Amino acid sequence: MKISKYITKYDYIGYYVKQPSMWFYTNTEIDALYNSEYKLHSINQNKILDFDEIDDEEDESNEAIDSYNLYREMIANKENIDKNNYLIIEGLMIDQMSKKYIIEYFNKEYANLLNFNFKIIDFDEQILSIENNIQQTQSLIKENKYLILFQPAFIDKSLNTVTKCDALIKIDNDIFIVETKATSTAKYHHILDLLFQKKVVERTLNKYNISYRLCLIKYEYQTQKNVSFIISETINLKKSVSIPKDTNDLETKQCIKIGKSYSKKDNKIVPNSYIDDILDQNYEVLIDVHKENVIDVINKIFNEYENVINKLWDHKKMVEKQKMPSSLEPHPNDKSIFKNTDLWTQLRKLYYLKGYDIFGYSGNIIDFCSSNLEKINKLGPNIKYDYVPFLRYINSKTGKSAEKNIDRLLNNNDLFRVYKENYQKLISNLKNKKVYFDFETINPSIRVLDHTLPFTQIVTQNSVIIDHGDGVNNLVCNNMMIDPNEININWLKSIIDSIFQSSEYSYVVYNKNFESIRLKEMAKFINEESYFEKVNIINENMFDLADFFSFKKDGDVIIARELNGFYSIKCVLPLVEKYAPEIFNKTGCKNYKTLEIGNGLVCQQNTLSRFYGSISNDEWNKIMTNSKIYCENDVRAMIAVEYFIKEYIINNCNFVD
Repeated sequence: MKISKYITKYDYIGYYVKQPSMWFYTNTEIDALYNSEYKLHSINQNKILDFDEIDDEEDESNEAIDSYNLYREMIANKENIDKNNYLIIEGLMIDQMSKKYIIEYFNKEYANLLNFNFKIIDFDEQILSIENNIQQTQSLIKENKYLILFQPAFIDKSLNTVTKCDALIKIDNDIFIVETKATSTAKYHHILDLLFQKKVVERTLNKYNISYRLCLIKYEYQTQKNVSFIISETINLKKSVSIPKDTNDLETKQCIKIGKSYSKKDNKIVPNSYIDDILDQNYEVLIDVHKENVIDVINKIFNEYENVINKLWDHKKMVEKQKMPSSLEPHPNDKSIFKNTDLWTQLRKLYYLKGYDIFGYSGNIIDFCSSNLEKINKLGPNIKYDYVPFLRYINSKTGKSAEKNIDRLLNNNDLFRVYKENYQKLISNLKNKKVYFDFETINPSIRVLDHTLPFTQIVTQNSVIIDHGDGVNNLVCNNMMIDPNEININWLKSIIDSIFQSSEYSYVVYNKNFESIRLKEMAKFINEESYFEKVNIINENMFDLADFFSFKKDGDVIIARELNGFYSIKCVLPLVEKYAPEIFNKTGCKNYKTLEIGNGLVCQQNTLSRFYGSISNDEWNKIMTNSKIYCENDVRAMIAVEYFIKEYIINNCNFVD
């Protein structure tokens, strides 16, 4: 566990976004706890659902992991840092480049001052105890009129809390505290970080005018291997941020991402979530533009601050006595109002294996919100729920359609239920000639390709099988993969060329939104008329196999009871192997669990590691071989699922007219 005489900002933030079992343990220790429990509970389990790809979760944007925050937290916790970990490499790069930007930004902002020259100190370059850092920070602030400090430390002796700020800028009697994030969005949970800074810093610096800012990844086009930043004085006060689909202007998108609300009615940006207003509890400004419950949450975290710190101290003393972390169980903090806990997807798998059978249902069926997790926790594992009233109860809290889901799965004794009219309408769009394809991508903040936005998904793998109308026999897969450091326009052209045939073909994918958007992006990067035309033809003739199994507002097609509302290719393929092994074998499929690389996340992690230079040529060649096998299996799985539907399900189902 963490050895510290103080409560830090990471402990404080964890109070809201981690379950108590995780408090005061490092990320490494939490991972080890999860892995040991998962291994223990997965022995002799034979559950068909494969949670490697959970397809019902809300997407909290492509930038799910803040590499900079991970890097700084590991330093603060004195963890052993794997310098070959791509997240650590990226976090260090963001650290160094953001410091340079902050210096340039404030030099430019105050260039009109006479006799102006910042004294710049980076405490990362010194080996100091936290106490010496605190002492030197105070001396430097007192002695210098113009000052920039990186990682200065402060203490609140009354609560024994300490903090390090990413940057402090002093200009006369004004001080700016800047917190850096490796995201392009000013997120709701960042307010916890800023509040803790305020509470600790202002215990000491109460004679200064203090303002708070975020340093974020700037949402703009950049050249390869670069990243840029923006200083934001605003923040979002909602868990997820969405940009209206009809918003094409880059500046407008940037404003929305940093917390300047977009008014559809007036078609303009409204800067209404100023960080300083929030931290000063200026509710008169906030209440005009925010829902009352948002103000209540902000007010609550302010009012309970000291009580939370005291609870953390009590918990820390208890943990120090027991020395071993408690087991991981469902907890409201797994999906707090601020953010999902970092291990949410993995925890769902674990809870399912531990006997909480309800986690075997898709989020399309059950909303695993904070209040529902609390109820599940109270009921405990290995409870044979009466799911009908349970579904009605928890879905009444979240607005999901309980009755429709009860009919789909709980009152359904059919192995496969097929809605005849919807099925015939969908299958009629599938042509005799077909191109099956699948992409793997990476999306770092550091640009992989010139003139791209941060976190843009760049295709690094493409597997293609073409059926010219001859059926499944002897279909050859074209597996394409590139070193991420060698990606260029010609690579993007080769991807589109390998897929394109003509409008006589169906272009078959699984969850078409991903591939469709990637194709449009590649056409824009290439910027040649012939490739716009090819992509338009591909997208106009794209066929999404997931449409057979995903629950739809306009009518279901196939209800496979054993899927419990899941529909990813990794969930459906085991049904093919179980009920129609001849189709599984005929299409050349492999069980994902037998592959060296068994999911796309590993492909992505390996490719990012190569991008950041931590994988040798020999290692990369081995990785490419196994990554191609994985991607090809995705494509062959699509073919297997298609024929499973046409040759098995249709002959072994209950049709609904």
